[in-house]
This record gives sequence, C-alpha cells and structure tokens, in this order.
Amino acid sequence: MAKLTKAFLIIVTMGFLYSCGTGSSTSTESKNIVSVSILPQKYIIDKLSDSTIQVNVLVPPSSSPEMYEPTPKVLKDLSKSSVYMAIGPLPFEQELVKKIRDINPELNIVIHAENRDLLEDNCGHSHHHHKGAHSHMDPHIWSSPKEYKHMAQQSLEALIKAFPNKADLFNQNMIALSAEIDAIDSLFARISASAKIKKLLIFHPALGYLVRDYNLEQQALEEDGKSPSAEKVKNMISTNRGVSVVFIQTQFDTKNAEVLAWELGAEVYPINPLGYNWPNEMRILAKGVTLATKSDFNIE
Repeated sequence: MAKLTKAFLIIVTMGFLYSCGTGSSTSTESKNIVSVSILPQKYIIDKLSDSTIQVNVLVPPSSSPEMYEPTPKVLKDLSKSSVYMAIGPLPFEQELVKKIRDINPELNIVIHAENRDLLEDNCGHSHHHHKGAHSHMDPHIWSSPKEYKHMAQQSLEALIKAFPNKADLFNQNMIALSAEIDAIDSLFARISASAKIKKLLIFHPALGYLVRDYNLEQQALEEDGKSPSAEKVKNMISTNRGVSVVFIQTQFDTKNAEVLAWELGAEVYPINPLGYNWPNEMRILAKGVTLATKSDFNIE
C-alpha cells in the first residue's frame, strides 16, 4: 500500500491533539462513539448495544480493506472515539495504529488478531502471532465463526470498559449473539462432516480461517494481490476438473473468475464476507460451500 498521505497525517494529528486538549467537552462528545475497521465488526457492536452506540466504520461498503486508505472525515470521527477496534493485519491498520499510539497512547485500541493463531498470507501454513508482528499475515479472521466469536468476546470486554453503565445490556445481548454465532459454527461443521470434495476455488483468498477450522482447502486464483496470469488460469483449469463452484467476492472484478468457471463448466458464486449482516452473509456462503463440496447436508 502507498504511504499515508500528508492529509491523512494532518487529520490524525489534529484530531488527537484536539481531543487531548479540549477537556471534558470532547469527552462528552465522544463517549458514545466506537470506531472499527470493517462492517462485520459494526454488526457485533450494534447487537451488543441495541444500536445505542454510534459506530464509525473506517472501510465503507463495497471497498476492499486491503486497498483502502481512510478518508479525513472517517479519521476525524476516529479521533473522537472512546475505543478503536482493529482487525490487526489489514495493511492500512499497520501505520494507523502506530500513529495513534504515538499521538494518543491513552486511547483504548483493541487488536482482534492479538495473540491468535494466524495464517501466513496467501499460504496454508499456520503461524502463531506475536505482538506487533502482523505483517504478511492473513487478515480475514472474521470469515471463521470460531474467530468471529472471539472478536465478539473482545468487543464485549472493550464495551464494558468504555461504557460500564451499560454492562448488563452488553452481557445480556452477548448471550443472544453467541447463540447466533454458534448456529453458524454448527452449520459449517455439519457441512464439512459430509463433504465429498474438500477444495474451495476462490478468486481472492478470503476463506483461509474458515477452511482451517472446518477441515477444508482453499485454492485462490489471485496471485499476490494481482489478477492471475494466463498460465495460472490454464493450470487451474487443468487441475480443477470436476469443481462445480468458483467463489468471487463482490468487491472484486468477476472477469477472471467467469473465464475459469466457464472453462470448468462451473458456477460463479458471489459472496460478501465483508457485508454488515454477518450471519446472513455466512449462511449465503454456507450454501455455496454445500454446493462446492457436494455435501449431503441440506440447508433450508
């Protein structure tokens, strides 16, 4: 990703200097704002708080977090937040979190990937995360219900710390949210248990944690963040005969996926793991995984 722009740094610096220098009036203004990186995190905050807390989402809908650079307006709202919940390995977060910690070390920053068993980006080998060592790690932890539940627990703890007067509300709503996530977890476990094919063919490697946690395999068409070469497409055609589904995220161009699918006689299956309504998006994904793996499990 390109270096942060001068405007980016100015807005961040001004925002935090303002928040640190205006005393209680800023505290009053900001006490109901929480910042997050992506929409699936907002879903957690909204469910836990009954949407009583303003959530500032850095990456807008239909944008790829791997290619995103926050706008000045979003950063201004970030400067007024009580807490910032970051995924951790997303490229734009790296310099942003460092800058925030330098300017306002008192702001509570939650890193969802902290001390998690992360995967190396674009490969299937597990690699344990050490604090501050997010570079080259797969950021897509929200694609797995098991990791998403951990994100929810971290969010709960951060919200209780920031808004202790709402602790009973948060804890009560966590029961319902946990049940919702557990139902998705059970769904993928049952699909995997009867899967006849383990491979999921996808354009962008966004399902690494899902396939790790449910004994499946991901094969990506994309090469190091770029469209695949003609040779890569040719090789994938020759080695994936019998594959019936090619997954494509809605944030990406479908052209190469459509070419591959046509050659394989497969279906292009759009998914949106970055969508706001995480359970609905995961159920859509589960239907596609059922088709791709030829699972006997019937999703109604």
